[in-house]
Amino acid sequence: SEALPADSADRLARHRLVLELLKSDPDTTQTDVDRLLCSIADALDADSGLARQVLGATYARGDSLLGSQALIALTAALDNDLGRGALALDTAEVLQQLGNSERALEVLGAAPRHPLAREGEARLLHGAKRWEEAASSYQDAAGRAKDAHRAASLWREAACIFEEELEDQARAIEAWVAAAQCDLTYLDVYRRLASLYRHQAQLDSLAALTTARIDAGADTPTLVGLLLEQARQRRERGDVQGVTEALDECLELDPHHFAALRELVDTHRTAENWQGAAEALIRIARLNRSTDEQIWAFSQLAETYDLHLQDLPRAEASLRQVAKLAPTHIQTLDRLASVLSRQGKAPESAKLLEELVRRADGDAANRDYRIRLARAVESAGQARQAELMLESLRAGQPTEPDVILAVADYYQRQGAGPAEAMHLNRAASDLRTAIDSNPGDEGLWTTLVRVLKRRLGAGPASCAASAAIAVGHPASLFEGDATPRGEAFGEAKAPLSSVVDTIVAPPGLPQTVRRLFSLCEHSFDKVLPFDASAWRLRRPSGLHRGLVEEAGAVAEALGISEPRLRVTPVAPAACMPIAGDPPTIVVGGNLHEVTTPRERVFLFARALKVASNHLAPALRARPEDLDVALLALLQGHAASREQQPESRQMQDLRKKLLKAVPRRWRDEVESLVLELRGNTGFSTRAVPFAISELGDRAALTLTGDVPSAVNALLKIAGHDLPQSDAGRLRAIRETPEAWTMVRFAISDAHFEARAQAGVDP
Repeated sequence: SEALPADSADRLARHRLVLELLKSDPDTTQTDVDRLLCSIADALDADSGLARQVLGATYARGDSLLGSQALIALTAALDNDLGRGALALDTAEVLQQLGNSERALEVLGAAPRHPLAREGEARLLHGAKRWEEAASSYQDAAGRAKDAHRAASLWREAACIFEEELEDQARAIEAWVAAAQCDLTYLDVYRRLASLYRHQAQLDSLAALTTARIDAGADTPTLVGLLLEQARQRRERGDVQGVTEALDECLELDPHHFAALRELVDTHRTAENWQGAAEALIRIARLNRSTDEQIWAFSQLAETYDLHLQDLPRAEASLRQVAKLAPTHIQTLDRLASVLSRQGKAPESAKLLEELVRRADGDAANRDYRIRLARAVESAGQARQAELMLESLRAGQPTEPDVILAVADYYQRQGAGPAEAMHLNRAASDLRTAIDSNPGDEGLWTTLVRVLKRRLGAGPASCAASAAIAVGHPASLFEGDATPRGEAFGEAKAPLSSVVDTIVAPPGLPQTVRRLFSLCEHSFDKVLPFDASAWRLRRPSGLHRGLVEEAGAVAEALGISEPRLRVTPVAPAACMPIAGDPPTIVVGGNLHEVTTPRERVFLFARALKVASNHLAPALRARPEDLDVALLALLQGHAASREQQPESRQMQDLRKKLLKAVPRRWRDEVESLVLELRGNTGFSTRAVPFAISELGDRAALTLTGDVPSAVNALLKIAGHDLPQSDAGRLRAIRETPEAWTMVRFAISDAHFEARAQAGVDP
């Protein structure tokens, strides 16, 4: 310090001396030396050696500012471009740490010939989020890079900027392609480029890229994954043969690769190469992997042998393997029982089915297993035991379709035609009873349709389908079982046979009563006259003329004479008969507006059938007046006297009735009256309802259109047609005539009437 004091002009010499003295002291640590070096802030540009030592100390102590000064001094001291460029890179890095990116860029710009200068510039621009400039610099640096691996990394950086920051997919793909051309194995170059190709549906480019990546080589796990990816890509392009080749190559590398084997199974299935699928499944089964995977393999193998190769013994062997691995697996035991049954091993199948019946979870499964058990017992030669089992099942579930048809199938196999017919008739009766209690259950209706189709054919079944649609069940449930408009199949032969009246007549309207009214129509007409003035009748005109033609067409179909029509404003929706000779009906002034043509066909047929049977006076009269007239005619009939006139009045009324009967018919009338007196089931008060029912039944036999018939009856009863199915059913149940019509539609009487009308054979 005496030789070179602190204020010495030769500061550089003083720094060197102090540094040498400090280093010569054995107690001095490197930290002490670094501290001294970092205190030297001047004279660095005069001594590059000292500047280099100061730079090292700044790195050790993290003094970026002094480090930048040392780097600048060193750069100025060098005269070759490569060295200056290297120091420029270090200087730029330090300046970046100091937050002076712009100055760092200037430093790098002064060393353009260094191979890493553009890369350093790119990273500075990247850090400054100057995306376009950064991407351009990365591309420039990649173009200058001598090492392919290095170039790939730089192209990757440019591609990431294009894809993530600038969202320019086209330039991103170009950069990724450039990276792939340099080194396709570098990091995620393949994966990222493949993702872009897939996103843009460039499947050919994707396939070529994957092939190139496989050709570039990799370790076995990576190659296996790439080959699986290649197989999936080829599957998407529909190249089944290519998929198989890729998977075969994959399995050559790793014969026990589970995913590859599953892919191979799926590929063979797609190509319907069932033998190949079976072989792949066998390889999976031999892997001894987890129990679940073995169960899957043997289950799939059993399905392949069973459904596609028709090799039942091998299907059985596969299922037995599954049963060993999973003894409680219900589906396996179920399929094994089926396979055994089809091989003729009925006793073994029955044993399994007994176990399944005990384990069944739910009524449906229990029912199915019991049906199959009965079939197995039958196949084992115990037909009577099988019948008892089925009958026991039927007794508990009389309306279940599977049970009904299982019993029918049993009788058919046994050649017991009469027993089958009796069983189906009984089932139809049970179903009608159930429907009467719960008409909203669509399952009952669909079952009835199936039973009737099997027992009686498509015609009667279509009647049940039409009735189901009429009460509000979806027409889609009965597609193919009725016409698109919901009608029963077939058409009646015109004119309608007179035998139909005898069949459709309800019990409350026997032939005796119908004949009596036929002979006494004029008598009842005088005693129960129609008050035309009260109804304000007029002849059809204007829009009502079309109703005359409609009624005439219906009369022709019924085989009766041309009817007369009268229009009334009193009852806007009326359609009722008032006379039979000639047939005369009264229609409401708004009937043509509130009803459809199909509905009017039913209403006209209903009214004309009543009129042609000379029952109009009985239907149009007030019920209490008709009751008195009938009681007078049937004097001696046991009936209530609450509303009866005095006996003298009854006698006079009876004489008046008989007086209007032509003399040649009086003896027959007396005979009919005597017969009715002896009929304890006859009720005078029920006659109007029975007459309406006769008209309804005959009209339905003619039209076969239950929905239109029900709609018509609801409308003339004053109902607006409900929009909801539940509301429609409720309205029908509240309208006795409509509900009675539905019940008749599914009755044997209706089916017989259709046969007599020539609708069904």
